[in-house]
Amino acid sequence: MRPHASKSLALLALAAALAGCPKRVVVVDGREMPQTAAGELARRELDALRSSNALLPPEERAPRLEAFAVRWREAPAAADALHEAASLWRHAGRPDRSAAALATLLTEHPLYPRSLDAKYLLALVDLELGRVRDGLASIASLYPKLPENVRPEAAGRAA
Repeated sequence: MRPHASKSLALLALAAALAGCPKRVVVVDGREMPQTAAGELARRELDALRSSNALLPPEERAPRLEAFAVRWREAPAAADALHEAASLWRHAGRPDRSAAALATLLTEHPLYPRSLDAKYLLALVDLELGRVRDGLASIASLYPKLPENVRPEAAGRAA
């Protein structure tokens, strides 16, 4: 094969490969939009939701955050909303709802940047729900990764 023909063939193969790559789109309320645009829009909506619900009690704010997470399921802001909802449910005395929100968070967003915090919160919720073995096992596996300032609390919970 001639050098010019091999370059043309390589460019053609590259073009075919790139054409086969999926576009990064997110479906929100039945509409497709680019992932970056959806992320920005979701972040703005989450900020607005937080400010408009700031004076509500935790048991009223948490379901609104969960509804947001369902609507924006594929956006990174959904993970933040679920984490916040889980914390609010725990403060409202509903560890069962907190555990459900955390399970959804960790299942649907396995690459969540704050997954360590979410897993630790789930361990604490497990202890509150009487799932002592699960909670202690989680704390034991997370302990080496926890920040230094959280370790005394984790050790106290495990004792």
